[in-house]
Amino acid sequence: MYNKAFASDINVNSCCESRMCATNIDTNNGPILLINVYMPTDLSDDCSYADYIDMCTKVITVFTDSDAASLIVADDF
Repeated sequence: MYNKAFASDINVNSCCESRMCATNIDTNNGPILLINVYMPTDLSDDCSYADYIDMCTKVITVFTDSDAASLIVADDF
């Protein structure tokens, strides 16, 4: 949710990932990519670690594929 006065500077990215949403915000210093991600639960097993690495890789891929100058990642780490 954002003030509609800023609508022309905000673009929602399609991530194709149910645990992540991304938004580009155009600023005077270049575009900022804001990613909100729900990281997998740490069950102290190999599967949890693999899920964590997979989600980190997806965050990096979305940033790399964007034209953003900066990245902000929010989560419940």
